[in-house]
Amino acid sequence: MICIYCLSQKTRVLNSRAHRKNPLVWRRRTCTSCGKIFTSYERPSCDDLLIENSHGESNRFNIGTLTISIYLASQHNKKQALYDSFYIAQTVELEVIKISANRLPNDHINTYDLVKITYSILRRFDEAIAMQYAIQQGYISSIKRQRGRPSIQKNDNY
Repeated sequence: MICIYCLSQKTRVLNSRAHRKNPLVWRRRTCTSCGKIFTSYERPSCDDLLIENSHGESNRFNIGTLTISIYLASQHNKKQALYDSFYIAQTVELEVIKISANRLPNDHINTYDLVKITYSILRRFDEAIAMQYAIQQGYISSIKRQRGRPSIQKNDNY
């Protein structure tokens, strides 16, 4: 690990803890050159994570594309979207990592699963953003109002 203060490549780990819920490791480090203490967070890389689209083609997971789609869904509050879309995308990424760890090596996550995971996380964050995202991605085909409460019809032909 490189020191964030003096850019020395020699650091020492003082303390390390695994996160209870997420595939994340917290490490307290000290630089052997300047003596400053800093914290690092390590998590698995998604570089080799493949997402299979509806045509059967596999593409690498791209957190940038996911961030943009969440940002576009939250246009009703642009200031909030600037700050929150990347962090929500990171939450989705961690959930995808957890799910893919339990699958067989050749069993890829498809785009429908990715949209479903993103939608469920967005529903916990903001219902309006979740609805807009689901409509943009084709996860929800229509919303009907029955006695004041919306009824969601999920698109089975996705």
